[in-house]
Amino acid sequence: MDFKELKKFFIDIYQWCIDNIVVVSVVSGIIVLVGLGIGIYFIYEKNYEDSLKTKFDKSYLQYLSGSKDSAKQSESFKNFFDTLQEIASVNKNYDIVAIANIMLGDIYYNEGNSYNLSLNYYSKATNAPSVFLRVTAIFDVAQAYESLDNSDAALSNYEYIYKNYPDSYLAPVSMLGASKIYSYKGDQKSARAVLNELSNKYPNSSANYFVDLFGLVLTNHE
Repeated sequence: MDFKELKKFFIDIYQWCIDNIVVVSVVSGIIVLVGLGIGIYFIYEKNYEDSLKTKFDKSYLQYLSGSKDSAKQSESFKNFFDTLQEIASVNKNYDIVAIANIMLGDIYYNEGNSYNLSLNYYSKATNAPSVFLRVTAIFDVAQAYESLDNSDAALSNYEYIYKNYPDSYLAPVSMLGASKIYSYKGDQKSARAVLNELSNKYPNSSANYFVDLFGLVLTNHE
């Protein structure tokens, strides 16, 4: 396209815009409104998430302060627990919501007889924006399933972590958990294969402290 053709092209576009000024104005207005709407939405989301973080921080600090006073321990824990439930009930994919769900899961898990409830809360955090929180929640799900004697579901979650998040600090620990489950299921070959992979892939991981000990257990079962 030479200069004359290019010039004619832009003149034609300009003329079309003049001839269709109403259409151009409407479309431009819609684009501006959509842009403003998106901007307002993101500002609202950010402010709302920040308000939840502020509520969490305030409640947590009050809980820490109250836990030092035996007369206030029960009340401060209840207030913090209620705040966690309030935040966890928010239907938003925020990290602070994931944190609340994980903490509630921990509370019920540590009771020792509420594994189903803990599993419910942990599961809600497995899609957290933060990879750290996401992997933590998946690992907690695996442990909850293990406590519920659902070894297949636990194994599936352990494997998901070290196959999809190999750089996570929980990857080697998940491999140790998977190896243990394989051993319990009588599959010593798979159990040892996972241990060998753990040693080779994560030679500096603290999980390796248990590899030799667990390897002796595997040898005794072979």
